[in-house]
Amino acid sequence: MSREWKPGDVALARWRHFDGTIALFVGAKQRWVDVDGAEFDGDEDDLTLRPLVVIDAEDREQVERLLTILHGGTSGADVWLCNNADRLADALREFADPKPPKPEEPTGLGAVVEDADGRRWVRSDDTDCVNPWHRNGSYEAHEYADIDAVRVLSEGVQP
Repeated sequence: MSREWKPGDVALARWRHFDGTIALFVGAKQRWVDVDGAEFDGDEDDLTLRPLVVIDAEDREQVERLLTILHGGTSGADVWLCNNADRLADALREFADPKPPKPEEPTGLGAVVEDADGRRWVRSDDTDCVNPWHRNGSYEAHEYADIDAVRVLSEGVQP
């Protein structure tokens, strides 16, 4: 099945020395450009192209259009769109820029972690404390599972 490509289309291209490179169709030249700027002809016999979908998580219209398609356009779609558009946009952002995995909880006394907002959390030595992690400079306390820790600054000391 032949596809008519338009300028700006993005595809996964397999061709000679290109193995699974992402390519952009340049309509004026009727050619493809890979991520390194190398050009190649889209009509070559040994070229395989698979179209890729690009959805901008910041474009509310694109996100809502995808949701409408997923929902099937049945009754209640407007309410469903309102309730899920932000969640889908967040999911698309995560695909585009995945968060690093949360580090394992350091268990030493005085361990320090940093959350995604740059705040530091310190582990207390209170064994009866349900929430041993205290935000540095405040009375706020949480369990490690509730902290969006991105980096361990200190493992603390083991008693």
